[in-house]
Amino acid sequence: PTPEAQAIPIDSARSYFTYLPDSRTLRFDELSVESKWGRGSLEGQAEIGLPVDGRIGDLVGQFRLSGLTVNPADFYPEPVSVAVAELDFQLSTSPFLLEIGRLQVEDDGNVATGNGTIRADARGWEIALDGQMNALRPARLLELWPMAVKPKSRKWIAENVKAGTMRDISGAVRLRAGEEPENFLSFDFSDGEVRFLRTMPHLTGARGHATLVRNRFVVVADEGVVTADQGGEVDVTGTAFIIPDVK
Repeated sequence: PTPEAQAIPIDSARSYFTYLPDSRTLRFDELSVESKWGRGSLEGQAEIGLPVDGRIGDLVGQFRLSGLTVNPADFYPEPVSVAVAELDFQLSTSPFLLEIGRLQVEDDGNVATGNGTIRADARGWEIALDGQMNALRPARLLELWPMAVKPKSRKWIAENVKAGTMRDISGAVRLRAGEEPENFLSFDFSDGEVRFLRTMPHLTGARGHATLVRNRFVVVADEGVVTADQGGEVDVTGTAFIIPDVK
């Protein structure tokens, strides 16, 4: 959309649609894309705004996506697959602005929702996305978490979180060309087993809350015990584990 914005490579695209001029509606029976960043197909419709200088002003639409695999900028060793997604959006082309009013994704038996904006200007891409999810397994979190994003935080979770369920997950991403990305993640957890120190027994039966803000990761245990090798339990209720300067 602008000379400064990194191009998104597309190998091929195919569309079958009907245009209804009275309502200025595009009805898509299929729109499929093959790209090094991902592939998938969608169906739905979009209403065309009033023309501006003979060009399409904006599009307001609702799409349902299926067969979706994504791997933007080779973030993942293998593309990540998503079962079904629904999208409500408004797209303006001059200047380029994609406003996501509702994004709903069904994945691994759980539902994620989100909203945000993607724009392009003289500095390049600017992205602001917020999302929520009802539950997630730690193993699936690591599958969705790109290796290049906060690698130390990701490594700590991969090596030390042995079991558990994440619930009431909230996250946010802010990306602006030339600036460090800003990230936020918070979630509740239950039935957790965590190695909090290499030389200590694992924390089991853990329940609590975790927050990642920029480079600071904090875990607060509302419940849990550490069982000594020689017997006896230590109740860790109310204990906070702080991991500073994670990248």
